[in-house]
Amino acid sequence: MHSLREVWEQLTDDDQKNKVPYSPDFYPGGNYIDLLPHGETRYWLFGPETGQKIVFVHGISIPSTIFKEIATYFAKKEFRVLIYDLYGRGYSASPKCDYNKTLFIEQLLNLLDKVGFDKTNVVGLSMGGAISVLFAQKYPEKVENLALIAPAGLLEPMDIPFVGRILTFPGVSKMIHNPMTRPLIERSIINRLNKENKKSVLADEIENIVMYQLHKHAGFVDSYISTIKHFPLHGLEEAYKEVGMQQRDEVLVVWGSDDETVPYRLCKCLQQYIPQARVITIPNGTHGLTVTHPEILSTHLYEFFSR
Repeated sequence: MHSLREVWEQLTDDDQKNKVPYSPDFYPGGNYIDLLPHGETRYWLFGPETGQKIVFVHGISIPSTIFKEIATYFAKKEFRVLIYDLYGRGYSASPKCDYNKTLFIEQLLNLLDKVGFDKTNVVGLSMGGAISVLFAQKYPEKVENLALIAPAGLLEPMDIPFVGRILTFPGVSKMIHNPMTRPLIERSIINRLNKENKKSVLADEIENIVMYQLHKHAGFVDSYISTIKHFPLHGLEEAYKEVGMQQRDEVLVVWGSDDETVPYRLCKCLQQYIPQARVITIPNGTHGLTVTHPEILSTHLYEFFSR
């Protein structure tokens, strides 16, 4: 089951390892856990053991590094932070299966059980927001408080970026592995990320990590395509409605006003399904809020989880 772990373990000296933009020790407290039948998950657990528990769930393409500033902030605020790579991303395994909602819900459930998080605060970003909503729908007793950052699941089919849509066409998966056509796909992905992460000092770091994953992670592309095909990036209205009917005082939702990846207009739909949602709008913010506005985002999240 391919992952970046295979690449890392082939490096023989420190000079090689120091050039890697995303190492398995990107965060402290890293470990692997084998969640059968789908293989190992790379996770990091840090911050005071007695601290309030919080887990971060990343999106479809960038692994757990996307939460670098925010996760570190919460550990300094004495939270017990759990962060992990979704299957098919980063240092977690790439199982040979459909990358559907069940795969990602069960990965989170099993990981929480293994590390002893009976109940936790949950932060979900983009597709990770959709995973978090689905998780809260199925296991409400395990979610203390829920915060969503530009969550997926309510998209219209045409909202999915063109590159994402064409990857589901017959034969395209072969094209993306073709050395002649692959650079075109990679460039379109990077262009989208640059648009999301504009004017950010962290943008270059994120680009390097994404390119490293594209070039070195043997299972990423197929996992990405399978996710586009099988994970419900749209059509989750019922899941949002059910979460809205749960006994929660508030659900925090943070969205950038200029988000084009998960369009800002969808926050009005979300509010219809989750009436207790408190929406915070980041003016001029894009889909890359964790990269472009980490301080503001961290402050809003901290205030919510500390209330």
